[in-house]
Amino acid sequence: MKSNKEYFAFISYKSEDAEWATWLQHELEHYHLPASFNGRTDVRQDLRPVFRDIDELSAGNLPEQIKQALDNSQNLIVICSPQAAKSPWVNQEVETFISLGRIDRIFPFIVEGNSPKEFFPPALLNLPKDEERLGGDVSKNGKDAAFVKVVAGMLGVGFDSLWNRYEKEKAEIERKQREQRDNLLRLQSRYLAKEAKELLSTHQYDIASLIALEALPNDLDNPNRPYVPEAEDILRMATLDKSPIIRISNEEFVLGASIPYCYDDKIMVIAEKGYYVKIWDIQQKEYIKSICLEQLAPKGLDSYQRKNGHFDYLALIPSNEFQIIVCCENSLYLFDYVTEKVTLLYRPSSKEISFSDIVFSPDNRYILCIADSVYTSLGTRHETFLVEFKSSQFIQNLSFASAVSVSFSPDNKYIAYAGGQSVHVFEILKDMQPYKLRLNNVCKCCFFDNNNIILTCSDNSLKIWNFVDQEVQNLFQCNERITDVLCYNQLVALCTVSHTITIIDVKLRFPIATRQWHSKVRLLSFSNDGAALCFSDENTIRTWDYHIRPDGRYLLYYHPEPIRCSTYNIGCTYFVSASDNYIAVWDVRERKIRYSFSIGSYINQIAINSKANQIAFVDNRDAWVINCETEKATKIFSDVIKILISPNDRTILVAGNDTITLFDAVTLKTNQIIAIPESQSLWAVDCVAFNPQGNLVATITTPDDPSLMVATIWDCNTGQSMYSITYEAGFGESIVFSSDGNHVIIDNDKFWNYKEDQMIHFKDSGSDIAMISELFVLDGCFVEEREKMPPLQELIDETRERFKNRQLTPEERRKYYLE
Repeated sequence: MKSNKEYFAFISYKSEDAEWATWLQHELEHYHLPASFNGRTDVRQDLRPVFRDIDELSAGNLPEQIKQALDNSQNLIVICSPQAAKSPWVNQEVETFISLGRIDRIFPFIVEGNSPKEFFPPALLNLPKDEERLGGDVSKNGKDAAFVKVVAGMLGVGFDSLWNRYEKEKAEIERKQREQRDNLLRLQSRYLAKEAKELLSTHQYDIASLIALEALPNDLDNPNRPYVPEAEDILRMATLDKSPIIRISNEEFVLGASIPYCYDDKIMVIAEKGYYVKIWDIQQKEYIKSICLEQLAPKGLDSYQRKNGHFDYLALIPSNEFQIIVCCENSLYLFDYVTEKVTLLYRPSSKEISFSDIVFSPDNRYILCIADSVYTSLGTRHETFLVEFKSSQFIQNLSFASAVSVSFSPDNKYIAYAGGQSVHVFEILKDMQPYKLRLNNVCKCCFFDNNNIILTCSDNSLKIWNFVDQEVQNLFQCNERITDVLCYNQLVALCTVSHTITIIDVKLRFPIATRQWHSKVRLLSFSNDGAALCFSDENTIRTWDYHIRPDGRYLLYYHPEPIRCSTYNIGCTYFVSASDNYIAVWDVRERKIRYSFSIGSYINQIAINSKANQIAFVDNRDAWVINCETEKATKIFSDVIKILISPNDRTILVAGNDTITLFDAVTLKTNQIIAIPESQSLWAVDCVAFNPQGNLVATITTPDDPSLMVATIWDCNTGQSMYSITYEAGFGESIVFSSDGNHVIIDNDKFWNYKEDQMIHFKDSGSDIAMISELFVLDGCFVEEREKMPPLQELIDETRERFKNRQLTPEERRKYYLE
């Protein structure tokens, strides 16, 4: 309904509240009534124009134009605040409007203050009680609700009739604004992820991590930008690939230096040109201290001749946190990098030598020093000295004339060396050569255990030689030349000319991990727990946790052949898997195999009890039970299709074509037989499951009509059917009880309340999950933990903490359009 007034509303305010007045005018002039008011003649359809004085008033009386505007305004909106309450001009405008007889058209809009005395001008505060004005209060209702309350009053309609529609429209506007903003941020995040991926390809992992952080929300629960999966992938790749730990310029790094871990896998020591030793913190990727040994050399030592300008060799003493061996020219020095003390350890009589390798005996008693003696006419000759470490006493010159590789036996009894056409084994401190193997072009030798030596040969083979029994077996065949080899317990790491490292389990004769790197690789050492490998790649020193897969899964263990069946116990603390003739029980928490058995020929069903001390399996349709502690295997049934152990560990279930037999898990004697009616079992039992209490069994069978399926609940004590339902055949053909045992999930899309005889169908997920629980994933011969990496928020927080002292520089931020 149109008014004969020129202005729909007059806004009265104090200059300090001008921002509120501007916002209120804009909202009024752009407000649209809900569609439900279309066609109504009793309600004005627009709220414009609106008068808002933008000039400061300085005269004692209201200017004439203000009086005219008030007279020509249908409504007066008073922006109420402590400032407005003290303003004589706001009070005069209210008094003028009251004098026009429009007290009922005054609408307060309260923006600040706690009580009417604090925010109302006197003209409003002193109104008779029956004429008091109620307005919208921003502090109580929010500015949008306060605005709609004023509009409803001016139009004479109910607040709810406007507010519900206003909320929806406001939410839609905000949604579109957020959508536009998020689309722009997504484009930026994808661009940043692409740039970070390029950085990863050039080994710039730190900057890539920082760029990925910029592309991800700071807080996933309260995101400041939308989540982009590409950015998470990059951050996880940068975190997984923890291999680059130290980057050194080619001019500084001494490639001949040995760079092993210290005893706690946290410190690494490297040698650089200029006789510098740097101690690095592996986790923080920064060096702790840099020491010039030349400046610390004691008086009387003249070995620091500037012939090469750097060390010949550097080695960390195994199981010692503070000391390293330094080979410089023709002398060995002991350097304590905590006290920074240097002492002469050993100097051979000949000065025409240059050390090329140092090998410690496993008990740290002996040092085997390999040196090159240089002759003018004869070329280079290798010499090998055996020195007692603590006394620095020369023990023996072994004269391995052509030694290219040397190794101690784990029991400290033997030394093996390879060179030319043979491998020799000497007994320490005895001038005799008890064992010798002639083999064409042996490249490397490494003791695997006291009786076996790992050999690499020029025919690209990895062999194992039992020198006591004089037996040689092929362990692994590469398709290219092997350049380096390392042993750790039952693991062997080998490197090939294509910069590929392969980790092999010697007992299983099976490669458990392989990865190709970007440039020439030299193996350095395993970590002390064997979980990671340290090696050099050009001028970068890397660590590789080979258990972590590129997709973030964590290798738990592996089989010599592909895994055919697997499951976990109640609580997922133990996991059992089987290949054709091998079963392993894995302790998930300790990541160790608890039991393993070589048994069977075609195992295709397996079950384990809660204590992980009993296994039931099907091998070629025969049911077997193994007592894991005694390793006794007992055949209990034939012509078996499925096998289960009840959750309470009391019953072993074997299912055949039309019967289910229940055995006592202790005595292995038959407790009950469940006979499935012929009309319900056209073929074998499709699925079977215990309830959590172990006293009920659920089955799925195919009746005479193959387009249908029958689900049945059986009593384990009586063997009788308790509940049954027929339904259209699905594809999943799975059945499982709920945790309380009162319901059954069928085919992943049907919920059966068997006590009430109700079945609810919910949308088929269409999933084809190739995993056996939330914890484990099967991949060929490997069992892998589904989520080794931390949750994304934890990863973001950890990465941010790790780089708190390394932020993107202004130049880097400008380069990637971040500012």
